[in-house]
Amino acid sequence: MVSRITMSSNVTLERYKEAYRDMIVRRERKAFTIHAIAYAIGNSILIAINLLFVPQFLWFAFPVVGWGAGLAIHYYLGVHMAPRRIGRDETRAEYIAREGLGASLA
Repeated sequence: MVSRITMSSNVTLERYKEAYRDMIVRRERKAFTIHAIAYAIGNSILIAINLLFVPQFLWFAFPVVGWGAGLAIHYYLGVHMAPRRIGRDETRAEYIAREGLGASLA
């Protein structure tokens, strides 16, 4: 049994694509925000531990820089590149749909 998704008559394909793009960008921003909050809380704890127990050697800089690099990469690949990735996915989906349509018509 094949399931088919039907769209309401008042939703155009362009409005659907726009809503899909917006949904993906919001999800990426939310994931980055959660990562940034974890970064702030986690590094605050590490800084407090460092300053309370071993104030002679400030080792907290290593996780701050390392995790910060990961956070920057997350932003770039997730939030910044999302529109380009969405466009590429849409192009692939259209190509696959056309190929599937051509195969079914032959």
